[in-house]
Amino acid sequence: MTDEEIQKAKESFLRMGVAEKSIFSEIMRARYLDYNLFLNPTNAEYGVTIESLYENMKLTSDKFGDYTGNEETYANVYTLAMRINPMDFATGVIKAGDDLRGLIEFVISEAKQSGKTILFAGADHYIYMLPKIFYDLNDCRIAVAVKSEVWKKNLSNLFPRGRIMLEKEIFHDEELYDYIFFFEKDSLKMVPLLKGHLFENAKMNVVLPYTQITDTAVREQEIKRMIAKEKSLAGYYDFSFENDEFVLLEIIKGNSGPVTFGEAVIKDGILQKTKLFSIGADQFFEADDWNYDVYAYNSSTALQAILSAHVVDMGTPIEKEFFLVEKEKIFSGRILKVSKAAILEDTGLCADLIEEMSISKPIIGTKVRSGDLLLAASRNRVYTAVVYNKQGTMVADAAITVIRSKGKYTGEYMKMYLDGPVGTLFLETIHAGDALGLKSSRLMRIPFPDAPEEGISTVTELCRTSVKELSAAAANWRESKKRAVQLMMGKS
Repeated sequence: MTDEEIQKAKESFLRMGVAEKSIFSEIMRARYLDYNLFLNPTNAEYGVTIESLYENMKLTSDKFGDYTGNEETYANVYTLAMRINPMDFATGVIKAGDDLRGLIEFVISEAKQSGKTILFAGADHYIYMLPKIFYDLNDCRIAVAVKSEVWKKNLSNLFPRGRIMLEKEIFHDEELYDYIFFFEKDSLKMVPLLKGHLFENAKMNVVLPYTQITDTAVREQEIKRMIAKEKSLAGYYDFSFENDEFVLLEIIKGNSGPVTFGEAVIKDGILQKTKLFSIGADQFFEADDWNYDVYAYNSSTALQAILSAHVVDMGTPIEKEFFLVEKEKIFSGRILKVSKAAILEDTGLCADLIEEMSISKPIIGTKVRSGDLLLAASRNRVYTAVVYNKQGTMVADAAITVIRSKGKYTGEYMKMYLDGPVGTLFLETIHAGDALGLKSSRLMRIPFPDAPEEGISTVTELCRTSVKELSAAAANWRESKKRAVQLMMGKS
């Protein structure tokens, strides 16, 4: 529902004697009534009268509170409650963004192809999408597991045909499932338990933050070794989700065969998986490593050679010497706005494309300072530019990634590396310039060559001199083209 539709619904409820704080409760009552009334075969065939609906509603007062309107008015409350998304009126529930919608569409599709008995675990993270799940899978037996006692109660009222339980109750659950979806942000500890509730050869999808999959805690490591040893990992996808890096795992109960590695992204509302390479399950177990980059880099013969020759070292990632500058809300003032277009040249920042402007409404951007390195993905590559600014507040727009040195290395040094053949090879391997975009977390894990201070200084000066000359030439060329067009159009 749009914000306007939600507001109109609130106003309608108010006119019918339902206070705003009671709307969600009335929606739960309506859905609870609807399910129980139509369990009766006669009601299912012939429907119910307004009088019957009203009398049955009064029997739910202990559960949902009193409604004091008349029969006709309650019939209107019931009708409205049944046609809106209850989560739009639930306290504390955030509307799903495009990424979450795309993920759940994918999960629903997987469930439909798997069978009739489905478990949705970790549902606290996608509460908003549960109405769609129950609607689209209306012919399935659905179980939902949450951590919250409150939401167990609420969901039991909203979806009485489903099995709603606390996650800890899964330990005592005897049901087996054709498909399980698990969304978690804290731990892998539930994965072995959930896998045990799959039918043989059935599949489970797990989504969790990349930082969680690389957690070195003993318990997490044990779980990963168990999954690898049992040869149950079928797919491992690096997943761009809600401006962060997650993983999408495919786990099979039984021997899954080779492990497929790839990339996943939500594009145009659809989760798209790109399979990049596969390795044997035994090989994956022997490697005993869930660092996605290790496998991605080793899939490239050229990078294998570079790493074997110790040209760069995995132990020296960019994040060791640089940090990401966080985006923030810029509220007001006069700024120099750097758009993506201003850095899409090898010559560095195009000064004539930097816009001086005054903002009165908040914008999302990154405040930058001299020495920062700006990066943007476009046209199947990553462009870089070092900031040289002493004129005022400079802000890079939201499409630009900004990294800043911790002290030893310079933005120029990193630009020359990333623009060079080795850095470019790493960027291409993580698909930084294509439709998958520039994943800042993977960018920061790219290894780079160590250098003495003298070497850093030499590279820095070389970059500054070259960029200055190239930038002046590029600006002159753009001005020449502009002047030529004016002359062609008859303008003096």
